[in-house]
Amino acid sequence: MIPISVSLNIILHELKIPCEEHTAPLQSNPGFQAVELLSTEMQKNPSVLYIGTLSQALSQAARSPDSFFLAIRDRFPDQEEEPCRNLIILRANMEIAELYNRVMRIFLKILHWNYEMSCSAAAAKGLQDLLNLSEDILENHIDIQDSAFSLLAYTKNIPIDDEITNSLVEKGYHDTKTIRQFQELRRIEEFHKQSQVYISNDHKLCKYSTVKRVLHLNNKIVLYIVMHCNHREVDDGLIDLFQMLVSYASCYVLKNSSYPVHFQSYSQYFADLLDGKIKNKDEAVSRAAGAGLLFQGCFLLAIIQFDDIFNTPVENLTMQLRQHLTACYVFSYQNHIILVSPVQKNCKDSHRQLLDNLKPLLTAKCLIGISNIFTDLWELKGAHEQAGCAVEYGFHVRKKNADNSEMNAFTFEESFLTLIISKSFNSSPDLFRSCFMTKAIEKLKKDDSMNSHNMIQLLSIYLASGCKATKTSELLHMHRNTVLYHIERIEQLLGISLSDMEVRTKLYLGLAAENSGMSEFFPL
Repeated sequence: MIPISVSLNIILHELKIPCEEHTAPLQSNPGFQAVELLSTEMQKNPSVLYIGTLSQALSQAARSPDSFFLAIRDRFPDQEEEPCRNLIILRANMEIAELYNRVMRIFLKILHWNYEMSCSAAAAKGLQDLLNLSEDILENHIDIQDSAFSLLAYTKNIPIDDEITNSLVEKGYHDTKTIRQFQELRRIEEFHKQSQVYISNDHKLCKYSTVKRVLHLNNKIVLYIVMHCNHREVDDGLIDLFQMLVSYASCYVLKNSSYPVHFQSYSQYFADLLDGKIKNKDEAVSRAAGAGLLFQGCFLLAIIQFDDIFNTPVENLTMQLRQHLTACYVFSYQNHIILVSPVQKNCKDSHRQLLDNLKPLLTAKCLIGISNIFTDLWELKGAHEQAGCAVEYGFHVRKKNADNSEMNAFTFEESFLTLIISKSFNSSPDLFRSCFMTKAIEKLKKDDSMNSHNMIQLLSIYLASGCKATKTSELLHMHRNTVLYHIERIEQLLGISLSDMEVRTKLYLGLAAENSGMSEFFPL
């Protein structure tokens, strides 16, 4: 059982008796393990809340600054009455015995609730059982969702007149419309940043104030716990009660019980492979069998990286992809979605087939990088690096070309040559500044700038089309003789012959790096 002490905030919240205005402001929120009537002879204990008249409490509070006192006025205010930070005066007309009985009933109610929650958690009865036990305590509508916004539990006997919450209860998940609203209000980014209980009272999505706690595990969201204050207004005591519920709900985070067992096993297996936690191939083979995976075969790995990474519902999209792409393994990793797809051995269109399956499912703006085919899961980490390189290449290409389409996909092979040159440039810039490739492209860019034409584009297409003037003219909608004229002029400007294969290769690689935007060594 989680150690229990009932906070002062909870006691005041449950009493619903106002404090006198000149009561000293609280500097802390002490917790108590017992309640006693105040007497002059007793030795004071900081874990006990003492209840008595103001006359009794004033003399004792000054002598016992570590103890706390709850009092009812039995005397008129006078100048000698100094506010004490360990004394609260209630504005109530009742007998001390009645106040003691009320506080004791509150204390026993909270202790009993805590005991029931501890038994429930110990027996792993689930989140719904915790909410069933909490309905009479918190008296507000509460729902608990997994990382994909699927409903796991809710207070079934506390209705609420809120459209979004009722839709969640009816459907069992937050629909696309609601998630889009979350994104527009940047709630998803907020969820990722919050690690404590917090209050939302802007009323943009719900007319009630809401108290929320987002539980994380290994930097990933696992549970959302949301209390709508549709019956009891939020105050410090209600937040303390909510925190007690959260402390038991968090016991289910490590169980990760919101996901199917099969998904848990293969997701953890792939994450361990990528993190280098599986030390050798024999261990990888053994663990693959335990996760129900075929270790050998033909696979592609795709990384899906979203533009608005902190405000995209990655876990929700992961769940949707997993439901639609049943032949693939889909999991989230470092705020991206990873997809491992079995493919046919000699299928030349496997990349295209994968993209065709993905396209109708992805609406958020993203980049997709796809690896080469690999033949066993021990090669997964290398495939992940390949897909990451393709994403990096795609980022620069899209930036260079100002491409605003929703989904851009790039393969490792199409980015391979550019990556070789760009990474070489960026690792040893001084080595390349004076080489022929760099100087030639600088000269062409300068000539383009001075004469308002585009020899860079023409030469790129000419080389990519195998130095065929007719094909280049068709692609550029230009007369063939005009293409030949410009090619001859380029040869004269650079003092080279494009019949030389080595010259063509150097220019082709340099132009590929220039056109991708990945290198910064070709200034105007």
